[in-house]
Amino acid sequence: MRYAGIDIGSRTIEIVVLEDLQKISSKQSEATHDPLAQAKRLLANVSFDCLMATGYGRHLLAKELDIPTVTEISAYATGVQALFS
Repeated sequence: MRYAGIDIGSRTIEIVVLEDLQKISSKQSEATHDPLAQAKRLLANVSFDCLMATGYGRHLLAKELDIPTVTEISAYATGVQALFS
């Protein structure tokens, strides 16, 4: 299963796709004046089974695509736990 996380910050947007806890792809761009449009561009042609959003603009994408969100601190804690458990 491929899991994707997208971080929509005030200045940049990053997406990372993991499979078996291994990074298989990542992209980054400036947030620009329209972070929702930029996030959609980053997601185009990216293959994943599950997507979660975090960051300053996470609610923009969550509302548009009906996806779950998590705060950055929770995302970091979950990632650390997965890597070191």
